[in-house]
Amino acid sequence: LAGHAEFVRSMTLQYDMQRLAQTDPLTGLANRRALFDALTDAMRLPEAQSRPGVAMLDLDRFKPVNDRFGHAAGDQLLVEVANRLKRVCRNEAMVARLGGDEFAILIRHATAERLDALSTALLASLAEPIRLDGGVVMIGASIGSALRHTETSLPSRSRSPSSSWARALASRIRVSDAWTTTPAFSAARTA
Repeated sequence: LAGHAEFVRSMTLQYDMQRLAQTDPLTGLANRRALFDALTDAMRLPEAQSRPGVAMLDLDRFKPVNDRFGHAAGDQLLVEVANRLKRVCRNEAMVARLGGDEFAILIRHATAERLDALSTALLASLAEPIRLDGGVVMIGASIGSALRHTETSLPSRSRSPSSSWARALASRIRVSDAWTTTPAFSAARTA
């Protein structure tokens, strides 16, 4: 019985360590490592089983919030942004915080239209006022996306530097030649 209890403790500790290694401690979202692992797994499957799409989102006017209201308010803002991204994505996509004010969304079975619709919904959710302990702020975001493509897909296109982030993400796992970027969107509000 003692051996069984030790085994259960060991397995619980191993599970907790793995969860911590793949979770952003502030927002509770998946972290960069978890995103790359999930994207790598999706890319290993034939396209008929998985056509991943990635949207990269960078907050606009985050630094002024930190400067004006302090780092605690900045953290509060990041947590609220994470909650809004999760509400928009529901269980359809993996939401990850890459660090700072950068987020990524992975859709395992994506289309350009689905990525565009998701990008629009994400930006709309972030255009709403955010209530912090120090007051109400309005932020914006820039978003770009990339979609795994076949030989018959359109060549790469980009309307914003944020689309290059998606290509950079793809290139980190050595699949940049298998991606098409979708148009980028931007919405900015003043703080």
